[in-house]
Amino acid sequence: MTSIKALFGRARQLGLAEDDLRDVARQITGSDSLRGHNRETYEVILQRMGPAPRRTSLSSPYLTKARALWIAGYNLGLVRDKRDAALYTFIKRQTGLDHGTWLSHERDGKRVVEALKGWLARDGGVDWSRETTRPTAMNNPRFQVAIAIYQRLQVAANMRDESPFDGLMRFIDGHVGPLSLAQITPGQWIIVQNALGERLRDVRAGLGSAAIRRAS
Repeated sequence: MTSIKALFGRARQLGLAEDDLRDVARQITGSDSLRGHNRETYEVILQRMGPAPRRTSLSSPYLTKARALWIAGYNLGLVRDKRDAALYTFIKRQTGLDHGTWLSHERDGKRVVEALKGWLARDGGVDWSRETTRPTAMNNPRFQVAIAIYQRLQVAANMRDESPFDGLMRFIDGHVGPLSLAQITPGQWIIVQNALGERLRDVRAGLGSAAIRRAS
């Protein structure tokens, strides 16, 4: 039987927030309440939400890459809403696809990924060009994202009198251990980037340089 549980299940599949779901309900019933409707009304709401995305596209490498870049943008302070729903809106602007989970074709996937990388380079200071040089630990794109976040953190906290590299390495020591760049795993880079992003948001929220000192 179609129920409120089915609505939330479809919303998760489509990357919709609860507020989005309530907007759909309001269009159908005149109220943003999601409870107390009969089966027929729930069916109409489901139909208005749109079909469930094709399961084969959920593991699209392009969508995985786009999500990683979107979160990097959030940690750089460029993206305001880190949820998939916001990313899907960006994808639709770039490709016309109604749902980001349909991002499976090479042409669409590359368009979205390159648009995100261009944005992060232009407004976030990420140096993707090092990816094309000889492979070293500093040419790792994850390092480039992390150093760009750290540099923005330095500027926001007015602490630009030290080497960004040295400051980042102290930050890394405090969050994943005293490792060389070559030893840091992809998962550990995610920890570092997310922690840096949190510090940057703290400083911009008015917590001042204390936030960056906690990172050292």
